[in-house]
Amino acid sequence: MTEAKIAFEIVPGITSAIAVPAYAGIPVTHRDYTTSFTVVTGHKGRSSSPAVNWEALARLGGTLIVLMGVKALPDVTRRLIQGGLDPTTPAAVIQEGTTPNSEW
Repeated sequence: MTEAKIAFEIVPGITSAIAVPAYAGIPVTHRDYTTSFTVVTGHKGRSSSPAVNWEALARLGGTLIVLMGVKALPDVTRRLIQGGLDPTTPAAVIQEGTTPNSEW
């Protein structure tokens, strides 16, 4: 936070979008199943950015990673299925991954 004159350091690393599923034993890409992944937010936040087009993501293919989406999960799954995603598509929900409160 340079404006507040708070010292900080940026440490390169692996995004939680890949690290948390890997920790749970879920590869986001796998040569036998999918070669791509998409990361989106499931949390609207305070910004005025456009809403996620869940229906388009349902048709995109690949692994879909939704960050901060636990509260919106019923709406997200409904819209993905309405968009054409097979309801039997394997899925995992991980909350607070790699923390002592981790749930999956």
